[in-house]
Amino acid sequence: MAASTDAQYNAISRSVLLKLDMYIDGSDSVPLQITRDNYLISCNLLEEATSGDTLFSSVAANECTFELLSEHGLFNPSNVASEYYGKMKLGILVKPYFRASYDDDWEQCGEYFVTEWNADVTASIAKITASDKLYRVMNADDVSYRPARQQAMSTFITQLFEPFQIVPVVDDTLVSIIPIAYAIEDNAALFEALGQAYLLIFNVRHDGNLAIINASAQRTVRAVLSDADQVAEIDATMSADTLFDSAVLTYYKHSISDNVELASKTISEKQSTYDFEWSSKHLWCITAISVFSSTEARYVANIVTCNNKHVEIALSSPWTDEVKDVRVEVLGQTIETESVTKGTAEDNCLKVDTVYVQTDEHASWLHDIMMQYASNELPTLKATIRGNPKFELGDKLTVQSEHYGVDFTGVLIRQQLRYDGGLACDITLLNSRLLEVII
Repeated sequence: MAASTDAQYNAISRSVLLKLDMYIDGSDSVPLQITRDNYLISCNLLEEATSGDTLFSSVAANECTFELLSEHGLFNPSNVASEYYGKMKLGILVKPYFRASYDDDWEQCGEYFVTEWNADVTASIAKITASDKLYRVMNADDVSYRPARQQAMSTFITQLFEPFQIVPVVDDTLVSIIPIAYAIEDNAALFEALGQAYLLIFNVRHDGNLAIINASAQRTVRAVLSDADQVAEIDATMSADTLFDSAVLTYYKHSISDNVELASKTISEKQSTYDFEWSSKHLWCITAISVFSSTEARYVANIVTCNNKHVEIALSSPWTDEVKDVRVEVLGQTIETESVTKGTAEDNCLKVDTVYVQTDEHASWLHDIMMQYASNELPTLKATIRGNPKFELGDKLTVQSEHYGVDFTGVLIRQQLRYDGGLACDITLLNSRLLEVII
């Protein structure tokens, strides 16, 4: 057997099938297979690059929501009589699969982990929500990253995900160099600022791997959708919520400070480690830790952990086990920024503010795209199609509809696959003419 083809998903007469593999006994176990033949009522797969209709909004994780028939409380986590009692927990791995024929192989359509499990005691339906690995990363502790000069973007992004044991598939067209590479606080804010600066799509692909897609790269059309095969309804109207009068970009020139005191304190009691924090600047590097003692004892300071705004040190001395009236000063260099504004704000203004645009050349490239978006009569196209689960975010699609008078080519930045025994899909395309300029 083989995977279903585009032609099969385009066929007027088709029978799309969906199954969910739920690893209720652990990710290495044999999964519970859920289909319309047993427990599945409906399933929604939402894949979106950002929370809005542009690449200038906050980064969004993909989400899978589904309803299960839960007769006699089978999928109620509090039902001690259920054979799955004690197993219905957050974090369970769920993999959706599609095919367009009973004769075809199942084809994976993402990888999700349960984040919500709702089932009332008296209800016969369980509602479950699962999110992808990007959701986990965005809600994890801040990335710890050692700043670097003239860092290749592909290297920078790869290293950002190393603490999470994720090896992202970075678009090979992403060859930009970032002058000062460092991680700002809050992982979601970090990916948003980076994505805005370089027009990136952070997406967990259908095979479960995290892909970093360069939306501005020139690429071939993945598929043409028409009235005869996929198009059901098109919303090509201009919305006051998405039209702008102007575009303003705030970017930042970066430099490294001279040696300064980052933090200091006098220590008078013995502890295993001591914390030093500073709030105003991002750390470039620690240059010295000076220790001054009011006694004849001498101390050695060793760094235990260090990040942008904090260092943890341990003090040791061959002369004494006590620590009394010891003055510790942490010296280092910080990343200095000077904000620059490009463009003039009007009433309805598209605004981007990102520390990852650091040069005038980069700013001109991005601001030009922002202005094109703000002035374009149709920057995005929203359509309802019959659905093809083989499409992935970042695909370049053309919609040609004689019925709606539309001929539009754009990058897929959002799709919501809706399944209840039949398949339908809502998509959003971002006009590719606004994007395809190599930085």
